[in-house]
Amino acid sequence: QNKNEQSTPNFKIDENAISSQLKRLEHFKKDRSLDKVNSILEKLNQAAKNKENLIPFIVEAVESKATLGEISDTLRLEYGEYS
Repeated sequence: QNKNEQSTPNFKIDENAISSQLKRLEHFKKDRSLDKVNSILEKLNQAAKNKENLIPFIVEAVESKATLGEISDTLRLEYGEYS
């Protein structure tokens, strides 16, 4: 430990910001084709299993309005989670 090091204050998240972000996410998900998202996420999963280049599939997933969480969850199915 560095005795001269000052502790950084804890960051407090504004509850209004959380609520606002969740509403934007809900609207974002409502304004997309779930069938198209699921289809490309399945293609991404298969590409990961087959050790293919994932970038084109990730780009297509983003263009299809898949969320970062959905893409990450799909990749975790094949690769697991880093620990």
